[in-house]
Amino acid sequence: MYHPAHSSPALQECKTSSAVLSASFLPQPDTLHLGCRNGTVLSYDLRAPHLRQQRFKRNDSLAIYRILNYTPNYLITAELGGKIAQWDIRHESKPVQLFSGFRNSCDFNLGVAIHDLSATLTAAGDDNMVHHWSLSTGHEVSNPQGPFETTVSHIVPFSQDTFRPSNAEASSSALQDGYLMMYGTQMDIWTW
Repeated sequence: MYHPAHSSPALQECKTSSAVLSASFLPQPDTLHLGCRNGTVLSYDLRAPHLRQQRFKRNDSLAIYRILNYTPNYLITAELGGKIAQWDIRHESKPVQLFSGFRNSCDFNLGVAIHDLSATLTAAGDDNMVHHWSLSTGHEVSNPQGPFETTVSHIVPFSQDTFRPSNAEASSSALQDGYLMMYGTQMDIWTW
C-alpha cells in the first residue's frame, strides 16, 4: 500500500487471514481499518515500521463503509447479517449504538453514507428501502424511503455549501442539506 503522507514512497504489505471487503482511513491518515469477510476488523498504525495491528472479531461478516469524521474513536460497520453498528475502537467488546430496520443478507454493493454536518447515517437495504438515523440516538429521523425499483448502490451526502458558488449572495434558507441516492439509471435527492 502506498501512503502519500509519508516523505519517502514505500510499499507496505498488510497481511490478513481473510478477504478484505472494505477499507477506511481515520481522520489522522496514519490509521487504516479493514473490514474482512470473516467478521474481523483490523486496525493498522501505518507509522509503525512493521505495521502494528489491532484486531476485534464479530460473529457475522462485516464491512466498514466509513469512519465517523467528527471523532477518531468511533466507526460504523455494516454487516451482511443485516446489522449496522457504531463502535468505540477503544472498547471493542460490544457496539455503542445499533441502527435498527436495516436489512441485508447478501449484497456488498448497497449505499451507506454519513452526513457529518447533520450527524445522520443513511443506508440502503436489500429490500430496496433507504433508512435515515441520528448518529447520536440511533433512532430513525424519518420514515424509510422506498421501495425503489432497483438497489440503491450509491448514497452521497451534500451540504448547502456544496452547490453554492464562492461569490454567491443567495440566502442560505434556499439551500438545504441532504443526500443524493443513485439507483439504476435514476437519482433522487433527499433534503431536510
